[in-house]
Amino acid sequence: MKKLVLFIFVSFSIIASQSLNKIDSSTISKEVSNEIKIKDISSNLWATYFLDETGAVWVIGDNRWMIFGKTKDDYISKPLKIMDDVKEVYPREFSTVMLKKDDSLWVVGGNNFNDLGIGEVYSIETPVQIMKNVEKLFKNESNLVILKKDKSLWVTGSNHDYKLGIGEAEKAYTPTKITKNVKDVVFGDYCTMIIQEDGTLLGMGSNIHGQLGTGDNEPRTIPTFITSNVENVYCDFSSSFIFKKDGSLWETPYFADFSNNSSKKSLKKISQNILEINSNYGFLIFLKSDKSLWKKKNEYDHHNSNDSSNEFIKILDDVDKINPYILKKNKELAFYYSNEVNPKIKFTENIYGYNHYIYEYILKRNGDLVFGDKKKFVTSNVKNFVLNNNFVYILKFDGTIWKIDIDKSEYDVEKFVF
Repeated sequence: MKKLVLFIFVSFSIIASQSLNKIDSSTISKEVSNEIKIKDISSNLWATYFLDETGAVWVIGDNRWMIFGKTKDDYISKPLKIMDDVKEVYPREFSTVMLKKDDSLWVVGGNNFNDLGIGEVYSIETPVQIMKNVEKLFKNESNLVILKKDKSLWVTGSNHDYKLGIGEAEKAYTPTKITKNVKDVVFGDYCTMIIQEDGTLLGMGSNIHGQLGTGDNEPRTIPTFITSNVENVYCDFSSSFIFKKDGSLWETPYFADFSNNSSKKSLKKISQNILEINSNYGFLIFLKSDKSLWKKKNEYDHHNSNDSSNEFIKILDDVDKINPYILKKNKELAFYYSNEVNPKIKFTENIYGYNHYIYEYILKRNGDLVFGDKKKFVTSNVKNFVLNNNFVYILKFDGTIWKIDIDKSEYDVEKFVF
């Protein structure tokens, strides 16, 4: 009898201990997950990236193309940590690039365009360091354009249209230095513009419409001097607009066809007394010193359509600032084209992040996420959001992540636990 009682007591103790351990493990796991606060989210075509406050990078999504390295499963349904001590994540179409807190640059995934700086390797399964002392990357899909801490500019990848500035070589398989004293880089369809710290403008590319401003439409395969005293540049399909530090705005000459033209054409001064220019809205707008806001006229504009000499349209007065939002009399404004027969610019006092239009979801400037034409309220306190694999992942200002399964609903929000 005593043996039976002892057996039951021991058995119960073991079961209780296992149960207690199970509860403790669950509690600890929950506590750990609650400690994870997300600093930023980003995405590419296949996956979503979460950068937490400690610098850890977590991923979720389709990894059939090994965009974040070799994993056990093709689809990652629960957040997987791929790197620590990261301060910036650069998702790419088939790879991932990460800038760590020690300023080293790391790459992993597909090397489809030989853009990862690792030679002619097809892909890489685990993150590899390719450079040190890196300040930032300039976003471009088919190559890496890297600014180092010493302000030197390095490139890798495809040299299509000579936009890498490495001469006539087809590719740069490893990081290659092309110039120094760099402040900013601007990409166009057939050109790349480099603004140096002293305001010198350099350019390279196929230049088929004369976008470089060299006075012709002949290619430049290495960084070539264009002009000086430059503050900013905007490049579109057919021309470039150069904003100088003296407030003047200049346009590059236009060549209609791809054939070389022997006649030289100079940069054309098109406006002055400019305070700033901005192209974040998909077209060029600029603010003048009299607080008037102007935009470059395009085929959808019917204002003064009979006046072919009028290249720009005044769209608003009393504007204080346009970067990154348009501010008029301390009120936030956004503008867009309607779908009417006669398109015109409309304004609203509720500004929306111009880069946050994802299907019908709109992030308002006050942190509200709304859905649809009627702007149905979804949730508040939103810092950023991305769409991936039929889920909307929402980053709130408190560092928590929430998600919406758009196959089930457009606005039912549930907390996403790591």
